Amino acid sequence: MKWICLVLVVVFSPLFAIFENLTPFEYEIHQGAASIEEQLQKLELELGIKRPVPRTSWNLFGDFLYWKASLDGVAYATTAVEVVNADGSLGQDRFKTRTVHFSYDPGFCIGIGVGLPYDNWDIGLRWLRFYTTGHDKAHGAASDAAGGRVILDSVGMLEALVSNPTKATAKCDIHLNVVDLYLGRRFLWSHYFEFRPYAALRGAWIDLDWDIAFRAPITIPSPVNQSYAFLDVDNDFNAIGFIGGFDSKWTFYKGLGLFCYASAGLVYGESSEKTKEKFFLVPASTTTLIEQTLRARNATHAIKSVFDFTLGLKWEILFKGHYQFGIHAGYELLYWPNVTQKTVVQNMRIRDRSDLSFQGLILGAGFDF
Repeated sequence: MKWICLVLVVVFSPLFAIFENLTPFEYEIHQGAASIEEQLQKLELELGIKRPVPRTSWNLFGDFLYWKASLDGVAYATTAVEVVNADGSLGQDRFKTRTVHFSYDPGFCIGIGVGLPYDNWDIGLRWLRFYTTGHDKAHGAASDAAGGRVILDSVGMLEALVSNPTKATAKCDIHLNVVDLYLGRRFLWSHYFEFRPYAALRGAWIDLDWDIAFRAPITIPSPVNQSYAFLDVDNDFNAIGFIGGFDSKWTFYKGLGLFCYASAGLVYGESSEKTKEKFFLVPASTTTLIEQTLRARNATHAIKSVFDFTLGLKWEILFKGHYQFGIHAGYELLYWPNVTQKTVVQNMRIRDRSDLSFQGLILGAGFDF
């Protein structure tokens, strides 16, 4: 045992000598007394920042959304113009892909938070809901003739039409619901700037419901086969995951300033597509209407990313010591890459994966008490 004690004395005696020569402040650092939190408090005192008295607080907030959806590259039909080829045969030119177009629609985001009496931490729950509908229609000629526009119906159909449709219509309903359970921490960097990083558990439900119709006038009896069809395509993505981001505020004059928040995350869940086609056929030289219902389904589990960014103006007022009311207005972009799918060729299971985004005006208010 004597040799072990001798080794310990030889190894640690230089350290004792070092600590004897340290100044009191340096010694505290080496002892771990000056934590990061204490250093932040010293910095805040130097800058003259007054921390609020630690207490439990409540935060109620809500936003009015006036957004426009964008569904990138999802086709329901193709149109073309009949032309005469160099050899005299009839061909097609000037192809155009048809997709739905969305207008601005209202939505909302509401939530409640609790400010904890520990180092400016807070937890809360928020719910975002936005529903919108896109429309489109195309017209075509019933017969093939040079200069006429025709509708090609091969986009996602289970049974192809045997005659040219004269009208194609599409309606797409988008239902977006997002729920976040978040945890954040506020940092007061100066009199004018506040920064709050946060992390959240996110649940997302995105439903796309397509109603597509290919119509044509039916003549009974007719020397040729006649057909028309209706498609119902349901594309759902239900997922859960994590996001991280930050809120920030710049105050310039009497509570007036700028605000900004951004987040990014990954969610995992089931992406499914269900297609039902009602196909109607009137055989040539008959008065019989044959109806057939066909179905297809595809589902997979996938990881999808999501990005959110908002920038705008804010105004806040503090009264009765710790009550605070604020309003804000700005622009928001919510972006989901490759979150939707739609089959193009059913028998080969070829499908388009497309981006879904929402952008527009955000108006909101919050009350802390």
